[in-house]
Amino acid sequence: GATTLVGNAGGVLSQGPLAFLISVISWRAGFFAIGALTILISALCWAFIRNRPQDMGLPPLNEREIARSKSAPESFSVAEGLRAVIPAKGMLLTALFYLFNQAGCFAFISAWGIPWLVAVYGLSVKEASSYSVIVILGMMAGGFINGWISDRMGSRKIPMLAGSLVHAGLWAIIVFYNRGVPPAEWMRVLFFFLGLSNSIFVLAWSVAKELTPEKYTGLAISVLNAASFLSIAILTSAMGWVLDLFAGMAPADAYRAALSLPLVSASLSFLAAAFVPETGRYFRK
Repeated sequence: GATTLVGNAGGVLSQGPLAFLISVISWRAGFFAIGALTILISALCWAFIRNRPQDMGLPPLNEREIARSKSAPESFSVAEGLRAVIPAKGMLLTALFYLFNQAGCFAFISAWGIPWLVAVYGLSVKEASSYSVIVILGMMAGGFINGWISDRMGSRKIPMLAGSLVHAGLWAIIVFYNRGVPPAEWMRVLFFFLGLSNSIFVLAWSVAKELTPEKYTGLAISVLNAASFLSIAILTSAMGWVLDLFAGMAPADAYRAALSLPLVSASLSFLAAAFVPETGRYFRK
C-alpha cells in the first residue's frame, strides 16, 4: 500500500512538469526526452544497485539474510519459475482478479474517461483531465488504506471482496443511474472512490507472494502485471469498438454501452475474488 502511495504520488507530481515540458517543446520531443532520461536512470540502476547489502561489502539486514549469506547461492531459471508460479494453487484466480480489476478502471482513466466527460458533460479537455488526477489520488489513498486494513484484519480475501464489490457498485451507478448520466456534482466523489476501491489490487501482490515460493516472488508479481497490461489493452480497444458500433446514437447512450464493459470487468473481478484462497495470517488453515 505504501509503495502504491509513493508510486502514484510520482505520477501526480509529474503532471505539471510534463505539461510545462510539452508547452516548451513538442509532445514528440518531450516523449523522446523522457525515454532518454529513463534509459539513463536504468543505466545508473545497473551500475549502482545491488541485490544484497553483502554485494557492496555491507552486513546483512536481518537474520534471514545472514542465513542466506552462509549458504550457497540458489540458481534461478525463468522457465522453472513459471512452472512453479503459474500452476500454484490459487495463482490463476489471483491473476484473474487482478486483470479484471485493472482492465476497466485503467482503460477508463487512460483512454475513454476524458472523452466521455467532454462529450456527455460538455467539459473542456483541460477540465476533464483534472478528473484523472482525482482517480489517482483515490488510488494513492486506497493503496495505503487497503494494505493497512488487510494487515490489521489478518485477511487478504475479505478486503478484496469488499473492495471489488464497492468498485463494481460504482460502475453500476455510472452505467445505470439516470441512463448513464449521473449528476455532474457527483463526479469528483465517484472518481475518487473509483480509484480508492480499484486500489484493492495491491492485495493481489501479497496473495501472489504468499502462494508461491519465496525465490519467485518477483516473477509471480510480473505474471500479474503482464496479465493486467494485456487486459487493459484489450478492453481499451473493445470500448473503442463499441463506441464505433453505436456511433449513430446520442453520445450518452454510446458511452453508456461502452462503459458497460468496465462494469462487467469489475463484476468478474469480484467473482474471481470469491474463489481466491485466503492467505492472511489469521485465516490460514
